[in-house]
Amino acid sequence: MDRIIHNAYEIPTNETNLRKLYDSKKLKRFVDEIET
Repeated sequence: MDRIIHNAYEIPTNETNLRKLYDSKKLKRFVDEIET
């Protein structure tokens, strides 16, 4: 386990959540389709 942890890459994460961003775009597209 030590070898895995100490040789692992650290991936920096921000406040941005791609899942939420994608879902919001998908939801907006869906609402636009319903309104037209």
